[in-house]
Amino acid sequence: MKIFPFLLAFLLLATPAQAQEMTFGWPAACEPGVDCWVVHHLDHDPAPGATSDFACGHLTYDGHDGTDIGIRDRNVVVDVVASADGVVQKTRNDQPDHNGGPANTNISRLARTECGNTVLLQHENGWRTFYCHMREGSVTVVPGQTVTKGEKLGEIGQSGLADFPHVHLEILKGKATIDPFTGEAASTACGTGTENSLWDVPVTYNPVFLYAAGFSPTTPHYEQVVLDATSPDSIGSEAPVLIFWFLGVGGAPGDWLRLQVTDPSGKIVAASDTVQQKSQIRIMRYTGLQNKTGRLKRGTYKGIAQLTRTTQGGETIERSIEQSVIIR
Repeated sequence: MKIFPFLLAFLLLATPAQAQEMTFGWPAACEPGVDCWVVHHLDHDPAPGATSDFACGHLTYDGHDGTDIGIRDRNVVVDVVASADGVVQKTRNDQPDHNGGPANTNISRLARTECGNTVLLQHENGWRTFYCHMREGSVTVVPGQTVTKGEKLGEIGQSGLADFPHVHLEILKGKATIDPFTGEAASTACGTGTENSLWDVPVTYNPVFLYAAGFSPTTPHYEQVVLDATSPDSIGSEAPVLIFWFLGVGGAPGDWLRLQVTDPSGKIVAASDTVQQKSQIRIMRYTGLQNKTGRLKRGTYKGIAQLTRTTQGGETIERSIEQSVIIR
């Protein structure tokens, strides 16, 4: 079929416009990469047991159909907001927050309430958005209510099928689940690029990041730190141990992880070097020293965690996080 030049030009101009018929704002009152992070993307690999996020990375899990935006811990209060103007279709507001773990995330126990406390918005032209896992009792809207972009819907929590505090955003056009990073259906192959991203403000893909670190006078446990990642300003010199820990997302085989603690004189008093052996979306590591004399040296101790990755293309990725504590 012959296509006239003016028609070809029209088609070339029309395609991006059609892809951009709808844009969405960030669904939480936080800054991506600063005080909230994308922990899980949509899964773009339809094969059972296989996973791939849109960038052909591993920040997803099998069959995941949304974008999970996590916060540091449950102590932080972050509003969930509407990504676009719309009308509230459904809400749920009575599901308890919990501490994660198998007993609280059993799918059969959570039948029909996996999304926890929820808001469903209907937008123009067949678009819909789901917001899941909000804090119990925090939902502020009701069915039939018209909301504007950026309006508060609730607060990030840990209700329903949630191993950590986050909001799960799911975007649908008709019955198709759409990835906001690509503007494409989740069924499309990875690596298609972000030229047609639906975010109204660009959001950078971060394959690995360290988001919390701290000191503890006892051995930390992952479940506790995920719920409360605050670090004390000071610890008594009689503490039996001094532990430095960090939390991160996106560990990959071959990542080199170094943790180091220095005492008030700048002397290295604890260190560890490990190599990540497998892909692990959420990671925690720690190192420390025993109090062998009954009194730790008083003053400021500094901990630093560093992650170094060499990609298949030869690029070096480096991440680090620091924390200090006063031994009194």
